[in-house]
Amino acid sequence: MNDKSVVTATDQQITCYITDISEPATIIWKNQDGLSLIDVEGYTISQGTVTNGTQNSVLNITSSTLLSLESSSVFTCVVQSSVYPNSSSSVTKNMTLNTLIFGKTSGIA
Repeated sequence: MNDKSVVTATDQQITCYITDISEPATIIWKNQDGLSLIDVEGYTISQGTVTNGTQNSVLNITSSTLLSLESSSVFTCVVQSSVYPNSSSSVTKNMTLNTLIFGKTSGIA
């Protein structure tokens, strides 16, 4: 995941790519406070499936939620193995999302 600048006028997606796996992993998306975004209004998580050794998990953020975020917010993708469920989270990846708000100005007198 690379840092990303987005506009707040439309919903936005962040994708976490997990490679070299044979079984689906459980992906937990967290906000910059370390809180899980599962079942949180304004966020939708797609776990994804394993295809050719890669799983793509997507975090969808609604435009109204983007408007309420700080201008630079960090999201974390935490990967938990389904093959070794008792192991600690082996992979975490942070991404900074920079929100851009564009406004329409009226005519200048």
